[in-house]
Parts: sequence; structure tokens; C-alpha cells
Amino acid sequence: MFMGPGEIWVLIPIAAIVMWGARGIVTALAGARHATERHMASGTDAELKADLEALRQRVTELEERQDFAERMLTRGAQGVEGRDGAS
Repeated sequence: MFMGPGEIWVLIPIAAIVMWGARGIVTALAGARHATERHMASGTDAELKADLEALRQRVTELEERQDFAERMLTRGAQGVEGRDGAS
């Protein structure tokens, strides 16, 4: 077996971080759609560009967080495998 029942707790916080990052990306994309619709109705190009840049920055930050969480998840799984092999 990959992990024992007592070792699954290691992955729970990492999985939560990954899910939180995915939720943030979806929220950012939904916000981009809403901002685009709002600016198409009454906004200026400068406002639209500013909102788009802010959303790009947010998506970049969320991608970095998700990459970090995935690396931590991989390290956690490798650490558990190493402990299983030593037993």
C-alpha cells in the first residue's frame, strides 16, 4: 500500500492548499468576466486595462501558490515512501 492509515494526515493540509489555489483561479477568472462585462457597458479603456493587469497579477500569484502546493505534495509523498522503505 502507498500509505498507511496513520500517514494520510500529512496530505490533508497540502490537498487543502491545492484546492484553495484552484478556487482562487476560478474566482479570478469569474471576476475577469464580470469586469469585462461591466467595462463593456460603461467603462473606459484605461479602467479595463488596469483591471486586466490586476487580474493577471492575481492569476500569476495563484499559479505560484499552486505550484508550491504541488511541490509540497510531491515531497510529502516521497517522504512517506522513504519512511515505508526504512521500516
